[in-house]
Amino acid sequence: MKRVCAKVLIAIFSGFMIAEPSGINANEVQGIQVFTTHCIVCHGEKGNGKGPAAASLKPKPRNFKKGLKSFKYGTTLADVVKTISNGSPGTAMPPFKSVLNPEQLEAVAAYVRSLAGAKD
Repeated sequence: MKRVCAKVLIAIFSGFMIAEPSGINANEVQGIQVFTTHCIVCHGEKGNGKGPAAASLKPKPRNFKKGLKSFKYGTTLADVVKTISNGSPGTAMPPFKSVLNPEQLEAVAAYVRSLAGAKD
C-alpha cells in the first residue's frame, strides 16, 4: 500500500493522473488528491493529526490513526461526509460543502475512513 500511495502522490504532485494503478481505484485516487489538497496541512500526510498547521491549533486536528472510535460525529461513510461537509464546530475544521462536490466529499470521506482502519 505504501508504494501505491507514493506513486499516487508522485503523480499528483507532478501533474499527471494515473489510471487505476494496481490495488487502487479511481475513487481512492480522488480521495487522496482531495486529502492532499485540503487536509494534509492540519491532519498530516499520514492522517495522524501532525500537519504543519497542527501545532498552532486548539483543539488539535483529529488523528485518524487512532481508529474509527475516535471520530466525534459518527463512523459511517455518510457520517464522515456530513462532518467534512459541515465542519466541526469549536475547532479549526471548516465546512467543505461549498468547496468540494458530492463525489469529492464521498471520496475523501472514504479515504479518511481507510486511514482509520475501515475495511469497507
